[in-house]
Amino acid sequence: MMRLCRAYEMDILAVHVPLLPPGKLKNNAKGLVDATRMALELAAPSVVFHGPFADWATKRARRWMSALDRCRRMVEGTATRLALENVGVYEGRESEDVLGPIPILCSFARLYDLYLTLDTCHVGNGPLDLMETYAQMQPHLINVHLSDYAQIKHLTASGVHNHRLPLGRHGLYAEHQLLGEGDLPLREFLARLKQDGYDGTINLEIGPAALQIWSPRKTRQRLAQARRFITEALAESQPGPRVI
Repeated sequence: MMRLCRAYEMDILAVHVPLLPPGKLKNNAKGLVDATRMALELAAPSVVFHGPFADWATKRARRWMSALDRCRRMVEGTATRLALENVGVYEGRESEDVLGPIPILCSFARLYDLYLTLDTCHVGNGPLDLMETYAQMQPHLINVHLSDYAQIKHLTASGVHNHRLPLGRHGLYAEHQLLGEGDLPLREFLARLKQDGYDGTINLEIGPAALQIWSPRKTRQRLAQARRFITEALAESQPGPRVI
């Protein structure tokens, strides 16, 4: 990994606990420890992770909590910080995450001296108000996962209504869309970051379908479009967040 960093002259500013394959590595204890170890080796400023997706009384949650305590000790005295991320809300077990509600997430971060990652798409999927969620998370915010969220709308005799697709298709067509192609007030949000002097990192987290990854040319164009969206919204901001 360090060889790639040197070859492409790029720093790694965040390491995310792996989410794939489904049901295997998703936010498990080993993944959290491995991600923290990698971040320390790369001198990355943050480790991004989710809650245990389990009730506190379960062995899974206890293992996750034990791993978190270990990671907190690992990063002591370093520049690497642990940044807990807000989750999306789905029908099924994901919606039952013990750290899903934003007030509980923030209280947990304060209690265990953690930092926070705000995923804008997950806010829209809630659905929650982006600016209100930011205000709650702002005191501990060091990282932003930036993408849009597109409500799927359909027309009925009584008017236009939001529509929730099955989970797989929902992820393709609603979540992690290109900036400006959904319903979130991302320009207002970025302006608020500028106003507040936010100096953390911004990660583009765009879905493969939204990037049109079947076409390398289109992917490059759409990545450039997304980065331009951010830099224009943050024009003349000092200090400004680093865009990666």
